[in-house]
Amino acid sequence: PYLVKPVPIMVPCYTEGQKENYGKLLSKYDELGKDDPYPDSYWCTKSEALFRFPQLQAKNLVGSWIYYDAEQDDARMALLIALSAQEAGACTVNYVGVTSLEKDGNGKIIGANCEDSDSNDGETFLVRAKVVINATGPFSDAIRTMDQQDATPIIKPAAGTHIILPSHFSPHGTGLAILETTDGRAMFYLPWQGRTLIGTTDYQVKIEKWPTAPQSDVDFILSEVNRYLEQTVSP
Repeated sequence: PYLVKPVPIMVPCYTEGQKENYGKLLSKYDELGKDDPYPDSYWCTKSEALFRFPQLQAKNLVGSWIYYDAEQDDARMALLIALSAQEAGACTVNYVGVTSLEKDGNGKIIGANCEDSDSNDGETFLVRAKVVINATGPFSDAIRTMDQQDATPIIKPAAGTHIILPSHFSPHGTGLAILETTDGRAMFYLPWQGRTLIGTTDYQVKIEKWPTAPQSDVDFILSEVNRYLEQTVSP
């Protein structure tokens, strides 16, 4: 429970139609979360919305819906799972890469040959196991081909860009949801670690170990941000 906390998120409305449509959408969202401990969505007048989010574009603003969602620190969750497994007797390590799968004479996988990802000595070591689980996300196909070279790819890798702005872009710990961007998607401003996280985009990519954000994505996010803010934000 201490890894999850509620976050109020504002949905600004600039027409009566948006007020009605977004209200219906959020009422359904409330129904889906009827068993959670968070308040239901509610309506804020224009003056209330601007009090809570002073940078919000005031021209033609009708008001805003506020709904609640949950924020989870996924990095700490992953660490907690690893520590819990270790406490139960598991050996947990990071920065270890798999170079090949070890098989017995019948072709059954009995372990994995690994290397220290932080080292360039080229040495490998064998980890034996009754079961090897491929939980490598976008890299899953690379592990699958270690078992079967002609395995049909099942992963369509996609990436999304986020940008980080100062905390005053999520005042009072309040997020902002843009439910209709110029390309028909949604975008969120979210308070995160003392800053504001804004995104995301979504596009297919080639798998990279250390991907970088395209400048076109950064420019797109900033242009969407500036549609809803009184003060222009630039890179």
